Amino acid sequence: MNLELFPCSGGMAEGFRRAGITFDLAFDAWPEACASYEANLGHRPVCGGAQHRRLAVVLSERAATILQGFPETWRFLSPTKTGRWSMLGQAMPPPLAEAVARAVREQMERAARGEAA
Repeated sequence: MNLELFPCSGGMAEGFRRAGITFDLAFDAWPEACASYEANLGHRPVCGGAQHRRLAVVLSERAATILQGFPETWRFLSPTKTGRWSMLGQAMPPPLAEAVARAVREQMERAARGEAA
């Protein structure tokens, strides 16, 4: 089962769909994000609110950083927790950046050889 957690408006799901991968289930706790996801992708994620908060796992900043694929030594330098979480939330996970970079490099190499994309 492919599970998407906190998908917001569905951008990642759309990118995965374009690559031939679909999610079986998505979950978000933000009502506006659930509505956006449904408007963009045609189906609604499980939208949890207060009734699902008791099931939530609270991650530490370090755990969230590692789960995003950053090295254990990676640091987000802000004097506030909100600032650090904001940086983490807006960061492109290194494994995703690597995949994008490899695809770009492959297309550039094909173009240099005169091959069609």
